[in-house]
Amino acid sequence: IQSNRVIDTGIRYMLRQLSIGRVARKWRLDLVAKQLLGVDLDKDQDLRLSFRPGMQLTARHVSYMCADAAATAQLVEAMPNQFPTELYQLIGFIGLSDIARRGMHVDRNYLQTLHNDFSEKMAKNKETLAVFGYYAGESGNQKVLQQVLETIEHQLRALENNPELSFKRTEKKGDIQITDNSLAVMGNRTHPFIDAYKEAEHQQKILSTYLNESLVRDDNKVHPTFSPLVRTGRTSCSGPNLQNLPRTESIRGIYIPTPGYLLYASDYSQLELCALAQSCLVRFGESNMAHVINQGLDVHRWFAAQVVGKAHDIELVTDEERQMAKACNFGFPGGLGIKTFQYLAKNQYGVDLSEDECKDLKQFWLDFFPEMRQHFQPEADRGFSDENETRYIAETITGRKRRNAGFCSACNYQFQGLSADGARIALWYLWLNGFRMVNFVHDEVITELKDDERLQENIQRINQLMIYGMQQVIPDVQIKVEGALMRRWYKEAKPVIDKKTGRLLVWEPKAA
Repeated sequence: IQSNRVIDTGIRYMLRQLSIGRVARKWRLDLVAKQLLGVDLDKDQDLRLSFRPGMQLTARHVSYMCADAAATAQLVEAMPNQFPTELYQLIGFIGLSDIARRGMHVDRNYLQTLHNDFSEKMAKNKETLAVFGYYAGESGNQKVLQQVLETIEHQLRALENNPELSFKRTEKKGDIQITDNSLAVMGNRTHPFIDAYKEAEHQQKILSTYLNESLVRDDNKVHPTFSPLVRTGRTSCSGPNLQNLPRTESIRGIYIPTPGYLLYASDYSQLELCALAQSCLVRFGESNMAHVINQGLDVHRWFAAQVVGKAHDIELVTDEERQMAKACNFGFPGGLGIKTFQYLAKNQYGVDLSEDECKDLKQFWLDFFPEMRQHFQPEADRGFSDENETRYIAETITGRKRRNAGFCSACNYQFQGLSADGARIALWYLWLNGFRMVNFVHDEVITELKDDERLQENIQRINQLMIYGMQQVIPDVQIKVEGALMRRWYKEAKPVIDKKTGRLLVWEPKAA
C-alpha cells in the first residue's frame, strides 16, 4: 500500500466517475468492463453461484475466473492515474472487509420475538386496510389505493374548507405519491386508513430488511456487505444495512457480543460540525464554529443559548432548546430551504416551528457563523448546468472532487466527505492494532472487547486511535471520542463512569 502497489479498481472507478460527473449507482465488474474496455464478461448466475471451497474446478470455472482477473488488470491500465483520497478509501475498505468477515453476533430468540411482534401488528393494520377494500399485494389494488386516497383528499378539503388542498402527485400519471412527505398534508389530523397504511408499510420493511432470518448464517452472525465509496463520499452497507437501523423499536437489540466479550460503541462528538469548521478554516481562512468547538463547548447548547438569551450561562439551556439548535446545526449546513428545514425539524427533532421562526433561526445561524455565507456559494458546474437548473462542483479539502452535484449535495459533500475520510483512516489504525471491529456507522465504531483486566486499557487505546486517525484530515479543530460498554447493542446507551476510579462501566437499560 505504501508504494501504491495495491489498487482497488472499484474504488478507482467511483473516484473517476465522481470527478467527471457521471456517478454510477453501483460498481459491477462486468458493467465497467463493458463501458471502459468494450469487453463482455460471462456473468452466468448458475455458474457464479456454483463455486464451493475445495471443489474440483471445471474448465468453465477456470475460464470465468481468468476472464475476471484479466479484465481487472486491463482496467488498471485503462485508469492509470491515482486519485486524491484513493488511499483513504482503500485502507478504510480493508477495515470494512474485516468487519464483514467477522460478522456481528445475533440473538436468534430475540430476533424471533421481534419478528412475531411486528407480524402481528402488520396483520392488524392490514385488517384495517381491508375494511376500505384495499388488500396489499393483490392485483389491481394500486387502483383501489388511489381511489381511497382521493376520497380522503375530498374529505380533507371539506374539513379544512380549502378546495386547493391536495396530496402531491406524480408528474407522469398524476397519481397520488405514496410517501410520508406527501401524506403529511394532513398535518395534525389523522385518518385510520393512512395511519394503518403507513404503519403496515413500515412493519413490512422492518420484517424484510432487518428481521429476515435468512440473513443470519450458520455461525449465528450477519455478515453485511460494505461499499467503500458512494456519491456522498461516505460508505454504504447492505445485507443487512447495519448503518441505518431504526432508531426506535429495539431492532439494534438483536445484536450481541461473542460470549466472553462486551460491545464497545465509540463515536465522535459533533463530528460533521468539526469537519465543517475545518473545511471553512482551510477554504476561507476563518471559522467561528471552529472557535466554539475549540473552547470545548457543545455547539448545539452554545447556539441555543445565543438564540434564547442565555449566553451568560449556557447550562441553563433546556433539552428542548438544545434540540431546536441541533435541528439548525444539522439542517442548515446542507443548504436546506425553509420548508424542507421546517419538515426536518418537526419529523426528526420533534421541534414544531412556524415558517417565520425557521427564517429567523436561519438568519441567527448565519449571523453567529458568518463563514457559512461563503460555504453556501459552491462553484457552478458550467458543463452540466443549463437555463433550467444549475449544477455544482464540490471538492473536499482532501482533494476528492465531485462534479454535476445539486446545491444541497455540493454543500454536504464538503464536510460529510471530509469526516468520512478521517473515519476510514481511523478504521485502518484500529485494524492494524488488531481490534475486533464488528460494525461501522459513519461516525461510530462498534468493537468487541474481552471482559478482562485489559478492558480499560483497550478502551483508551481505541479512543486514541480514532482521534489520531481523524486528526490526519481535521488537524485544527478539537476532536473528541466517547463510548459506551454494552452487553447488547442499544442506541440509547451512554458512557457510565465510576466516579471513584474513572473506569468505564457497562451501561444497563432501566428495568421496565
